[in-house]
Amino acid sequence: PAAAPKPPEKPADTHDNKILPDPRSAELPADKMPAEEVACRERLKTLGVEFEEHKAEHDAEIGCSIPYPIVMKTLGKSISIGAGAELNCQMAEAAARFAVEVIQPAAKAEFGADLKSIGQASAFVCRPRNGGG
Repeated sequence: PAAAPKPPEKPADTHDNKILPDPRSAELPADKMPAEEVACRERLKTLGVEFEEHKAEHDAEIGCSIPYPIVMKTLGKSISIGAGAELNCQMAEAAARFAVEVIQPAAKAEFGADLKSIGQASAFVCRPRNGGG
């Protein structure tokens, strides 16, 4: 019987395995919050989202930045979030709209009751992309 074919040899690693930083990690907050960030916060208030402003985070060495973070307390008028979730405003708005437009109707249809809270373990965390550190 013929021997099974072998996969090609792996080429020698000639590259440094260091992950290049995400260009967004260089993003720093401006002295004045941009109009889109202000408008996003107004949309969150209209959706009934409770949130607090949070201090900007930036670490170019490990590749992370969140220049205008908020900590969400609720996903709308009636859905609380466990420990609060630190997010940028655009992600917070997407999560709130998903909760109101998709999750809440599905919970009502399936269980005959409104969703009251979501327990979550983590949101934004400034760490290397490979999870270390």
